[in-house]
Amino acid sequence: MPFPPSTLTRVWISFSAGQTTLHFSASQWFALCSSPVFSIPPYLPLSPPPLQALGNIPSTKPSFSTSPLSWAGPGPPTSTFPLHSFSPTYIGFEWDLSNKTVSIPLKKSSKYLAHLESWSAGSSVSLKECQSVIGCLQHCTLVLSEGRSHLPSLYCFCSSFKNPLNSFTRHCIPSSCLSDISWWHSQLSSHWYDTTISTPPNPLLNLIFVDTSTSFGISLVLDSRWLAWKLLAGWHSDGCDIGWAEMVAVDLGLHTLIHAGFRDCHLTLHSDNQGVVEALKSGRSRNTSQNFILHQIVSNFRDHNIWLSFRWIKSSDNISDQISCGRFPPSSCLDHPPPLPHYLKSFVSLC
Repeated sequence: MPFPPSTLTRVWISFSAGQTTLHFSASQWFALCSSPVFSIPPYLPLSPPPLQALGNIPSTKPSFSTSPLSWAGPGPPTSTFPLHSFSPTYIGFEWDLSNKTVSIPLKKSSKYLAHLESWSAGSSVSLKECQSVIGCLQHCTLVLSEGRSHLPSLYCFCSSFKNPLNSFTRHCIPSSCLSDISWWHSQLSSHWYDTTISTPPNPLLNLIFVDTSTSFGISLVLDSRWLAWKLLAGWHSDGCDIGWAEMVAVDLGLHTLIHAGFRDCHLTLHSDNQGVVEALKSGRSRNTSQNFILHQIVSNFRDHNIWLSFRWIKSSDNISDQISCGRFPPSSCLDHPPPLPHYLKSFVSLC
């Protein structure tokens, strides 16, 4: 999974050459190291950039300063590390600059697992304990980005504490929270887990549109071809609303793209549902049924190394709108549609 670029801009690598000091963000450093014309000595003095320079350094080019480095923190102003084995701990994570990965240290994951031990069926927790666990797991999502869709149940549970000043109130943990806590326990127990720090490739030019109509079903347009699925009777239950159906459209679209052979690429998907677009960008939804579909989407991103950008469009500009209403165009439908995921067989069928 790609590491959030916004976080990379807060990690800096600096070294001095004579009277000149160079400051690089982590992403800039990795780009330079990947260049065939960039040569690095085996050891480099590394230190933080001047505090006054942080607000002025552009995010697209390395910054050069002719003033000596200053460091207001404890310890020596400059430390030397062998670059090939440089794995600093920063903002609570281990950064492997040689392999361009970031991971949750064993000590931290063990500490967080200890916080989760009391979260079991029949147990109760206080508001403070709930907030503490949420804070720990939110921090982990900087590395484990798919964990964002496993937090809404905890947010909802936290909001059930009506009097935040009463520290003695304890609530039983609902089953929805236990399911997500189990997922987190499994992930934090996998001490080998790390995330590759990378930026997405340029998006492909394929035109991808999805839409949903409660009067008929779900549609997908991929370039000049299309697919449609009909919503079955009884689909509108247990929190399955139009937002859920729009999220299913994205899920089915992603299954179709993977089935067609898309891997290791960056795609742009168009939808006219603003709520779904924002949920996909944030990686979570307050709607439990919609959030379950989001789990599946995020897992497919990870398993097939796919970046998907989401763009909201007006309904009048959505070329899949008519198909979702049951009005099929004369152009050809997609050959070899993907098999339906087991969790959707009771809700949709291929037209």
